[in-house]
Amino acid sequence: MNIAILYHVKEPPQVGNIRKPMKEGGYSDSGSDLAYELNKNGYNLITPVENPNEKNNIDWVFGDDDEGITKAINMGADVLWLNTVLYEGHPIEKYIGKVKVIGQKCSDVQTYDDKYYTNHILLEHGLDIVNDVSVKSADEYNGDFPCVIKPIRGRGSQGVSVIENKEQLDKVINKLVADKIYGSEFMIEPYLDGEKPYAVQKGKYI
Repeated sequence: MNIAILYHVKEPPQVGNIRKPMKEGGYSDSGSDLAYELNKNGYNLITPVENPNEKNNIDWVFGDDDEGITKAINMGADVLWLNTVLYEGHPIEKYIGKVKVIGQKCSDVQTYDDKYYTNHILLEHGLDIVNDVSVKSADEYNGDFPCVIKPIRGRGSQGVSVIENKEQLDKVINKLVADKIYGSEFMIEPYLDGEKPYAVQKGKYI
């Protein structure tokens, strides 16, 4: 078993009105951590360079495009570890069955990476999830304030804001749309009192 780690090199396609932004470095940091630990624990690891530098993430991982995947296979990889963002039509789909793959089904990731859709599946099955709404403009929101707006296919606290009133909601949505980072549709949830992570500060656009 010869393992190669793949990282994210190309922004995924927009799904409807929703975009998922690239992470700087494309998870090459966590990919290199995986590769380093596998190598340290005696697994056969394929890397782009013969003697990877511990301080250079890219020495340890291959891009998840056709070029990177082909390079990994040509260098002897028969197992590809998908430390990347997956979606329908991802290049890895052409190689499934030709090599072993560690990761999720691309179509499932695209489906459930939609937080709004996934939340409502959880609600339908009785899980204790906040009841959110999806909006394209402030006028579509008729709920209470404060509330929380977030990207539907976001990552962590990126693009998350706590909103105090309709005027601020309109301003934040307009900025999110203008920035073209997350698309033009967002989800809004009730604001829950209590201790919050440092990245989500009341009234602050992040």
